[in-house]
Amino acid sequence: SPQAGINAGVMFEISFNRFISLQPDIVFVFQNGNSNEYYYKSNFSNKNENIWINQNLLYLNVPVNVKFKFPITPKMKAFMLLGPSFNTGIFGTDFKVRKEQKSSIESDFTLKKEKLGETFGKAGYLSRFDFAINYGAGLEFLDKMFVSVEFNQGLLNLAKDRKNGAHFKNSCISINV
Repeated sequence: SPQAGINAGVMFEISFNRFISLQPDIVFVFQNGNSNEYYYKSNFSNKNENIWINQNLLYLNVPVNVKFKFPITPKMKAFMLLGPSFNTGIFGTDFKVRKEQKSSIESDFTLKKEKLGETFGKAGYLSRFDFAINYGAGLEFLDKMFVSVEFNQGLLNLAKDRKNGAHFKNSCISINV
């Protein structure tokens, strides 16, 4: 399940005319999320445990969007974005989160976090590079300020262990001001 992250970066705009421009961005994106809770039989205690995986990922995304502008008033324009994005995983850490019951009361539990290791690199389980499609829409005010919502959908299976059925595609929804 996705969780809130944060992004920061810079964008450039190269206008072809008053309706179409090219907008390359360089954005640092901190993403995190949890896998769905699942049960498994522990090798250590021979009992079922509730666990999930918590991921913290830092990416450098470089979307290159074509921006289509639609004037609404002389000082406000709506726009749509569409283009490829070249994404690189810079840092990532995964944690196994285990739910331990203290008593028979369902709400009486503690959460234990255990670091699983690095996400990227030789020891990691994800490939560092991703190719994605980026699209979005927004409003531009006074040719200087804007607000937009963008979706960056990875197209590659980043899991290194594909032969055993592992599958991981990256996605990110961002609200930009």
